[in-house]
Amino acid sequence: MRFITLSDPNLFKGAYAEFKPDVIVLDMVMPDIEGIGLLQWLAEQNCTARILVVAGYNPYYGKMVLGLSEVRGLKVETHQKPISLATLRGTLS
Repeated sequence: MRFITLSDPNLFKGAYAEFKPDVIVLDMVMPDIEGIGLLQWLAEQNCTARILVVAGYNPYYGKMVLGLSEVRGLKVETHQKPISLATLRGTLS
């Protein structure tokens, strides 16, 4: 199993096509771009990865993400911060 960790959404965009991830763990608040913007970009790339969105800043992010993912055909699961290690492991397995 290969994985990469990136904290910059622009670096993620550059690595996405080469890496072709099966699972993406995404925070909603990032530098230079909101998680919603990156989800829209992933939809434009015809992303088929499972996407785990973790939000803690605004409780309505989860609802917005699920609505967007339904409309755009993304496989998204949302969680509120803090997320326990057991929940994260269960989600990723």
